[in-house]
Amino acid sequence: MGDILVLNNRMRFDVCTRPLIFILPALIAVWIVPPTANAQCNGTPQEVTADVTWQTIKTPEYDGSGIASNTLCSWIIRQGTPGSGVAFMAHDINPLIKPDPADLDFYEGDSNGGTRMNYANEDISTEIAYTENKDGFIELETGSNVGQKFQITYFTPQDHFAACGTVLYADDDPTYLNSENFPGPYPRSHSCAWDISSGSESAVVSLEFIWINIASGSPTDCDDYVEIYYGKQSDNPTPTAKICPNAALNDGTYHYTSTAQYLSLKLTTNFFGSASGFLAQFTSNILPTANAQCNGTPQEVTADVTWQTIKTPDYDGSGITSNTLCSWIIRQGTPGSGVAFMAHDINPLIKADPADLDFYEGDSNSGTRINYANEDISTEIAYTENKDGFIELQTGSNVGQKFRITYFTPQDHFAACGTVLYADDDPTYLNSENFPGPYPRSHSCAWDISSGSESAVVSLKFIWINIASGSPTDCDDYVEIYYGKQSDNPAPTAKICPTAALNDGTYHYTSTAQYLSLKLTTNFFGTASGFLAQFTSNNSVINMASSFEASNLSTPGFDTNYVAYMDYRLKITDGTGEPGVKILIDISDVDVPCTTGTEVNIYDGDTDVYLSKLMAGDKCGGTIQRSLISTGNTLFLRFRTGAADGKGFKLTYISVKDSSGSSDQTQILQATASFKYLSSPAFPSSYPSNADRVYIISSGQEETSVFLSVLFVEVSAPCASDNLQIYDGNFVADPTLAAMKTYCAGSPKWPEMVLKSSRQYLYVSFSSDGVSQLRGFWLRYWGQKCCGDGGSTVPRSTAVRNVAYLSSILFPLTYLGWYATK
Repeated sequence: MGDILVLNNRMRFDVCTRPLIFILPALIAVWIVPPTANAQCNGTPQEVTADVTWQTIKTPEYDGSGIASNTLCSWIIRQGTPGSGVAFMAHDINPLIKPDPADLDFYEGDSNGGTRMNYANEDISTEIAYTENKDGFIELETGSNVGQKFQITYFTPQDHFAACGTVLYADDDPTYLNSENFPGPYPRSHSCAWDISSGSESAVVSLEFIWINIASGSPTDCDDYVEIYYGKQSDNPTPTAKICPNAALNDGTYHYTSTAQYLSLKLTTNFFGSASGFLAQFTSNILPTANAQCNGTPQEVTADVTWQTIKTPDYDGSGITSNTLCSWIIRQGTPGSGVAFMAHDINPLIKADPADLDFYEGDSNSGTRINYANEDISTEIAYTENKDGFIELQTGSNVGQKFRITYFTPQDHFAACGTVLYADDDPTYLNSENFPGPYPRSHSCAWDISSGSESAVVSLKFIWINIASGSPTDCDDYVEIYYGKQSDNPAPTAKICPTAALNDGTYHYTSTAQYLSLKLTTNFFGTASGFLAQFTSNNSVINMASSFEASNLSTPGFDTNYVAYMDYRLKITDGTGEPGVKILIDISDVDVPCTTGTEVNIYDGDTDVYLSKLMAGDKCGGTIQRSLISTGNTLFLRFRTGAADGKGFKLTYISVKDSSGSSDQTQILQATASFKYLSSPAFPSSYPSNADRVYIISSGQEETSVFLSVLFVEVSAPCASDNLQIYDGNFVADPTLAAMKTYCAGSPKWPEMVLKSSRQYLYVSFSSDGVSQLRGFWLRYWGQKCCGDGGSTVPRSTAVRNVAYLSSILFPLTYLGWYATK
């Protein structure tokens, strides 16, 4: 037989003829589960886990030709929390026909042996199925039909019901409200109303139905119905809308924003029918551009660090009338902080006869006047040092005046010239010296901004920029943008000198590598307010696909020291596609001193935000948890550094699953040309106490050997009690055999050996006592015709462990060496 090396999902190699060395270039397949994961239609259910977000499953080729005839697709929807139950609905069905014998079935539990809940010809397309405290199982058998397709949306049901008559309060974060008993049927012969307040006369309520299904004859002939009121329902206003939709999922049609402080809704039902009702979310929205008060009484607004806007009345229409007085008081957000404001989009404001726009320090027009329109306030920022601000407009005989005022609390984000700044996910700010006052004359100041990682870039945008210049192209003073470190003297990417550009997307820059720099150069003759800029790091996530073969990586700069203010993010996702797979990681060679800003966080899931569970976080030094296992098929690691005073760490990762087989103490296994896997009971969790097992692996033919690769071993002491032993032959038939290899406490966790039987049998024995337990073992075995020269151990090159080895973020891999011997 010739030399064979096959690398794919089921890796195989022939080691029978002569020593071989194969070196292959790096090949990485990164599989990221999309938010609408395709179903498994190979006879093995795909497992997904519900949470409070609404997620979607599509049948394969949903956006194409659909699925083939006589195909079985199935899913297990796991509860996110034990006892929470799951809820799901079918929609966009095209078509699912129960007879002959196409069938879509929902069951309680994790198989079709549970109670059947609903199916297609009972119109599941218009309702939610749910379990009380179990998983859910979905099964589709297409029968002779071709092109079937549908979507399943699933979630963890939560009770957001509020007692009828409750006054609810909205804020910036979404708050939820559902009908009674949701997702079950609402009560019959029932009326229930809620008033929702924004909490302020200057804010409104926005309400959106995530799901609504109301029993009705038709959408216009409502048996049961929901009424929406702009105002307090208890004040008996006229309803704004009366609706009874049938199974509307995130339909933007059912989105309402009140005209003032209150929005109310009321559900009214009769005796004859019921449905799942609704789930709605609501927020409060402060009017972002509050109309000025022009009735002689100043309107008061409060500045903060965000930039807010005031419009004159009817700004988007005909403007304000003649001989009108409008005024505003801009309060300091914090005593002593002062306020800053600018006028823009002026159309036109004429000081004479006697139209006038004036800015004053303090809360009335008796304070010091700061600036006014014909002194070109339209191109500059006015500000107070430690007082409120007052704005007054007298239109005089002019008609149609309009303008906008943007106001904020000034903060000093100046960094000393020559400073190296570090960007991260959260916006960081930088302004010119003395902002919003005039920058220095005859001056030059530069800053380098680093993303903290060679795999990340810097994004910078100017919130405000006003540079003294003859014209935008004839720059007296100017700002230069560099893609790279300005101190390395690259050619400038841009040279700009805008006049009064407020949040202009023109002045938005993203570097091509780790550094972006900017430099302000001024002359003696003029000055202006300068700039306020915001920058972030768009840090790439490193995606690695794990397999049933252990792989290694090290953090960037491990051979020297990691860089300061690094933000290293790594997502490890199972690349085998097998159900029930988990990710096992092992951290070693840790050198992460506990300095400010340095932490290693590991999350159970595919991101470090939202609902991911933090498995190990805020860890450094010797406290970093060394061995972790995911609950699903993805782990996310984030390593952030402060000072550059450590090497980092190494990480070994592997896809694993419980492959211990039945609970029988002795099992007969068949080795074939394809890889199969074997594990200790309950792996990768700790094996049970007194979990003795015997596995007799047979190739089925005397001239065919059994090969066994020991991928992972972790057993507790003492060796006499907990151990893994492998014999060349059938120990049952020949009890005189000695173990060809024994693994116990102190053995390498990631062995470097492949074992081969001399004939058709390998005998695997695992023993444990009742004292302490660790993870156990993970093996791979296959059958292959070979040379019959006696049992042997085949050393694997170290390069096998270096599959997907990272020496730095941008230097992907040193990949893949096999050393084989006869």
